[in-house]
Amino acid sequence: MSRSSQGMGSVQIARSLLALLFVLAAVGCAHQDLSYEIIPGAIYSEETPENHIEAAKSVLNELGIEATLESAIEAHLIAQLAANPELRRFEAVTREFLKTHLGWQSLKGDFIALYVLYYSQRELEELLAFFSLPIGKKMIALQPDLIEKGVELGRRRVFENIEGFQKQIQKQIESETSGER
Repeated sequence: MSRSSQGMGSVQIARSLLALLFVLAAVGCAHQDLSYEIIPGAIYSEETPENHIEAAKSVLNELGIEATLESAIEAHLIAQLAANPELRRFEAVTREFLKTHLGWQSLKGDFIALYVLYYSQRELEELLAFFSLPIGKKMIALQPDLIEKGVELGRRRVFENIEGFQKQIQKQIESETSGER
């Protein structure tokens, strides 16, 4: 074999190895979730179902879901009593019902299951790292107020437009009633 044919063989082998490395790298990248960057300070655990559940519990704890649910129940009850004063005599039983069926102890498992379903363990660990940052802490602190204000915006918009809605309902009822005659 001549030197030039040996050189040609080495080039072909090098090209083949380079192509193989490129394919292996592409296959390796295809199995990684590259949709977000790693947050500095994130602590990653071995990916197991148990760790995934624990990460979900930690995120829910950081978000203060328990306190949010409790205050939402109280706000709902106060709104209902203000709208229907005759319900005041049932306040205690209503509060107990809402706490039993909408309180944290009742919904905790369901919330954990939702977070495990919608977030990977790694994403939950990323959220925990984000929550340790000043902007993450601010987001958590503002979230209940923003939700409350959003709900109030919706209520106000419905209230402002309820007459038109009632007219549309009345018009449909009249149309249906006149069609039956």
